[in-house]
Order: sequence, then C-alpha cells, then structure tokens
Amino acid sequence: MLQLEYFVSRYGGDEFVILGINKSDEELRDFIEKLFCNINSAKMPFLDHMVFQHVTISMGVVNKTVESGYSLAEFISSADNNLYVAKKNGKNRYVFK
Repeated sequence: MLQLEYFVSRYGGDEFVILGINKSDEELRDFIEKLFCNINSAKMPFLDHMVFQHVTISMGVVNKTVESGYSLAEFISSADNNLYVAKKNGKNRYVFK
C-alpha cells in the first residue's frame, strides 16, 4: 500500500501549501531544507527583477499535530505569519516555528 508522505497544493497566486503527513520536526526540516536548496541550486532565471537574478523561495513552516479545536484556518494563519517573517527578513529563506 502506497503511503502519502507529503501533500502539495497551490494556495494562491504564488503560494503553495505542503502538508507533511505524520512527520517529526526533524523530518519536516530535512524535507524543507532539501526543497530550499534544490530550488536555489536550479538557478531558474527571474526576468526583469531588480533584486534577484534567479527565482527564490520564501517559506513559512509549521509542524502541528491536528487536534480537536485546532482549525485548518489557524494552521494556515500560523504558516502565513512565518512566511511574512521570512519575507520581512530579506526573502529567500524559511522560518520554521
């Protein structure tokens, strides 16, 4: 039986949600670090951008066990807050809290 490890979905214009299924903080951090490094090493050209020559990635990461009373909206809000911290601190980084 194939087990789902990660679920990826587009959430907005340039925002995506990645859900790690039953992942520890260490497993999720390893996955995010690998994703971050792969995107940065790809050096995809970013046309007509004043700051970056290549496509970069900023991520807000949250690892939360689904509990009664904790909504998906709260989860998304926590990740979104971390994303804004990453962008505020210079972009092309991730914040994992």
